[in-house]
Amino acid sequence: MLHEGPGALFDSIVYDIPVQDLIDQGHLVEIIAKGGRAKADLSGVHRRSGDFVAAEMEAAFDQFHLVEAACKEIVQLGADRKAWLVFAAGVDHAEHVRDELRRLDIDAEMVTGSTPKEERDRLTARFRSGDLRCLVNVAVLTTGANFPICDMLVLLRATESTSLFVQVVGRGMRVSPGKANCLLLDFGGNCIRHGPIDDVKPKAPGSGGGPAPSKECPSCHSIVAAGHRECPDCGHAFPEREIKHATRAYEGAVLKAQQLPDWRQVDSVHYARHIKAGRPDSVRVTYQCGFTSVAEWICIGHPGYAGEKAWHRLKQAGMLVRPNTVSELLARTDELASPTEILIKPEGKYVRIEKYRYS
Repeated sequence: MLHEGPGALFDSIVYDIPVQDLIDQGHLVEIIAKGGRAKADLSGVHRRSGDFVAAEMEAAFDQFHLVEAACKEIVQLGADRKAWLVFAAGVDHAEHVRDELRRLDIDAEMVTGSTPKEERDRLTARFRSGDLRCLVNVAVLTTGANFPICDMLVLLRATESTSLFVQVVGRGMRVSPGKANCLLLDFGGNCIRHGPIDDVKPKAPGSGGGPAPSKECPSCHSIVAAGHRECPDCGHAFPEREIKHATRAYEGAVLKAQQLPDWRQVDSVHYARHIKAGRPDSVRVTYQCGFTSVAEWICIGHPGYAGEKAWHRLKQAGMLVRPNTVSELLARTDELASPTEILIKPEGKYVRIEKYRYS
């Protein structure tokens, strides 16, 4: 981040236009994602300078059975897509992918860093015009490449670079006549690794990482938020989830707007005084849902709408006599019923509790 940490170049971000706003205004199209069935084993691939070692990553992807299976899936899922842009793991891998797609009767070409400029211009012009169905590339059609017709992206590679992932996905979001959305086929676990492209959190240099809170449907391979209990595309019922991260377990789709409200079982409820400089005190209510904590603030004693909203919430939880102060409320929390479940909805980096269930 250019405005954070030691040596920051700027003080702050003064203007931001969210990706979802650009989609809503018709300047970009929505991305929908599916994970590939044919996945490379990256367990032995080392990291260097913040990303996978290129040669090792290519070796993991460039195996005959993976190339063959992935290309069959690309052809199947791309049957109703006009223009496919494929990101390969290396030059040899790109050549093998191109040749396998051709064997499957797909008009496919490839460009790499060594492709002569005239040839690259000719092939990209064919792809941009719709004359070429599939263009395979190796790290040359990421930042700035403009192919509005592209309605399917294929990631046959993996990256730990958040900026590269966002740039690649952006290639499919350009608007074109008749284009409703862009399908992203992710064979490298990138959607799960990085999370929604409109809510990425670049990690500080040297900081730890971990998988972003998304999951893949084993039936249809759609990438969905980790909190989903069933797949919104095919209806597959997920087993009881194992929550590994406490703060962002409700996120994970390619766009935040694709995240749905999610019911969470409440294990315990904790009340505490919340102090904020220049504002009246309030009560912070923390719902412990497995390893995830969800908080809300009850502004009892605040004037106007905030105070009335707080009293409405307390009546909903069973309190009969209105408390006048935070101290009084904290002394009477035994009068409040604890919900067995709460329905939460992501709102940026926070969540909103939409509903409560009481047994």
